[in-house]
Amino acid sequence: MLYSGAEVLMGTGHPGYTDDHAPRTADYTWIDPGDYSSLIGGKTPLSFIEERSQFEALADAGLAPTQEQCRAAIGTRPVAGIAQVAETLQERRAGGTASDIELGVTPRNDVPSLATMTRGALNRLSTDSNGMFLMVEGGAVDWAGHSNFTNHLIEEQTDFNEAVQAVVDWVETSSSWEETLVIVTADHETGYLAGVEANPNWTPMAGQADRLPEVTWHSGNHTNALVPFYVRGNGADLLIDAADEHEPVRGPYLDNAEMGAIIQEIMTANAVSQSTGALTDPCAGIADPGAPTPSPVPSDSPAPTTPAPTPSLDPTTPPSPADGSDHGTQPDPGRSAGTTTPSEAGARTSRPRRTGSPAAGTGSAGQRSALARTGGPAVLPALALVGPLVGAGALVLGRRRADRDAQG
Repeated sequence: MLYSGAEVLMGTGHPGYTDDHAPRTADYTWIDPGDYSSLIGGKTPLSFIEERSQFEALADAGLAPTQEQCRAAIGTRPVAGIAQVAETLQERRAGGTASDIELGVTPRNDVPSLATMTRGALNRLSTDSNGMFLMVEGGAVDWAGHSNFTNHLIEEQTDFNEAVQAVVDWVETSSSWEETLVIVTADHETGYLAGVEANPNWTPMAGQADRLPEVTWHSGNHTNALVPFYVRGNGADLLIDAADEHEPVRGPYLDNAEMGAIIQEIMTANAVSQSTGALTDPCAGIADPGAPTPSPVPSDSPAPTTPAPTPSLDPTTPPSPADGSDHGTQPDPGRSAGTTTPSEAGARTSRPRRTGSPAAGTGSAGQRSALARTGGPAVLPALALVGPLVGAGALVLGRRRADRDAQG
């Protein structure tokens, strides 16, 4: 990956640190020793960062007092960031059982958060006027599900939610929903998390804000439960229209293989169409000291406008049986839900717009302005109702706004 041409690579797997952010004899499980030596020695195309302060400087570059300092923080070279921890930012730190980590009490590793990494990546990628593609994964949600650690799961899902919020904030300050597509989803569920007395029928979780929810785990592996799918922005209608398969309880859903094909379709169409917008330079709004203050330009008073509603991550349907049946019988851990054959998924190369198609899985008209959702339990916004999603990833396709008429 060091020579792949990627502009930003960030994650864990540092050979010199334990899961508790403690120095150790080098362990090269996750990176080749030669590659690591080249990376830290400046012999790759990538600029290497590892300390929390370095990640935060990149994430907060737009707060620098001068444009020069802002641009210095962002840099001009591709970035490789390996946080000073072995395998996960937090999930595998000391106290790794379901009962001995109290939320908000146990000290956390002194490493960057997923949200900080996300903001830093967006700052670096925003410097390209041709747009960008970013994939962010909250992968330790899966490990917490495999271990059936409810408190770890809540922590990891909360950290992921904060990364999603960082993406939403970036769209609304540095881009727009007219030129950027945001997808939030997962590749499968892990652990078959449910409420009490949920064998064999699914029951909702219960509890209160100051204590862990009352839950039961029914698997240590992946299940065939449908997972949430949220999408908003330029091109969202193509993904919503692709949710043309139906499950009796959840309603419409789409195969995850279709998502990749549609994203490629959107990016290819954008590459050959005319652009009418560009990403915002994160340093452009900083006034340099000593620069003359421009006089205000007189103009007619603009007509009052109603601010756009803040995008909501609230799901529009309540939790329901994890396998989609009326009574929630336990899913088969060996199957994947909602899949089609590779030939069926690969055959979809173009897609006519279905006028009048409702947003899949949405509720009231007011809710349809939020991220559209298909399938899956109510997990993303709720601490007490967290679902165990493996590889929960905020998939961000930032791009210059395409001329929709040119696309046909």
